[in-house]
Amino acid sequence: MCALLVDISVMPLFVGHLLNHYHHRSSTVEAKENATIAFLNLSISVREMLMCVLDALIATLHILSLVVVQHVVATLYNLISIEVYHFSIGSKKPLIATLMNLLGVPDVSTRSIKDVLKALFGLVSDNFKINIDYSMLQTPLRDN
Repeated sequence: MCALLVDISVMPLFVGHLLNHYHHRSSTVEAKENATIAFLNLSISVREMLMCVLDALIATLHILSLVVVQHVVATLYNLISIEVYHFSIGSKKPLIATLMNLLGVPDVSTRSIKDVLKALFGLVSDNFKINIDYSMLQTPLRDN
């Protein structure tokens, strides 16, 4: 089924649903959730096609509901699990900053936090080095 979706070039349609802001809000949110669920499912078996829409996935982390963010982060984690994609994904500095910022969002689900942490860990593990500004995550030590 996944190969069929890719064969009929449905990826641009999904990206259109993700980035289109002109529809009625309720239908847009549902369409975006459905598109991100499709991307999540495709990320399991057709990863190379999703690398073509990586920037669109990153853009959705800024503008969408927490449900959509959870699906996008899980999709990114699936892509990061493939070593050849580490550099392409890790070079997207806005993605790293956005993932780190998601850790501080008050209403984010525990599942999303776990997915964010797994994605960040996947980017920095296995001898893959990127420069991350940890200053916003560090707290000063107290002298006792």
